[in-house]
Amino acid sequence: MKSCFLLSAIALMGLVAGCQTQQPKKAGPVNDYAISVSSTPSDAAIYLDTEYQGATPSAVYLKSEKALMTVFKPGYTPVEVEVNRSKNQEVSYNLSPVNSYLYELISNKGLRFVKRSNLDNVRLEPSNRPIGENYAFYLKDDSMGKTLRLRIVKLASRYVTLETDEGTSVVLPVIYITDNR
Repeated sequence: MKSCFLLSAIALMGLVAGCQTQQPKKAGPVNDYAISVSSTPSDAAIYLDTEYQGATPSAVYLKSEKALMTVFKPGYTPVEVEVNRSKNQEVSYNLSPVNSYLYELISNKGLRFVKRSNLDNVRLEPSNRPIGENYAFYLKDDSMGKTLRLRIVKLASRYVTLETDEGTSVVLPVIYITDNR
């Protein structure tokens, strides 16, 4: 009985000692060059250069001296800023909504801007035509009985900014599709 008690006590001491020496796991990479990014509204995509980093709120880690950070959410104007390496930065952005009329009209028509790889040109689907800046196309609004002329004023790797002849603009995402063609 004494030996069973002694063995139990030794095992308990080993368990307690083992618990005291374990280190907690760290959530992300050990890096002094973290940038904590938040946005209103949240759940906006964060890119460093063209590489997806996650959604807000989140921490991103700079591997190079500087990078172009883009915070983007469909239906809102993207924020692009150059960030430099410095210790533990915190940034927060208030994203501005874009023209909801144009956004809904384009979405309802089933138009989308697509890339199939980083080397592929952005294409306007369903027509599958390659596009670039200053590319213009017409879109009929059946409910208003008018046709709008839309022109691409900015074509970034992850979003497209369109503008009407009246100066109204909308920002739409570029959708990346991978398939086995």
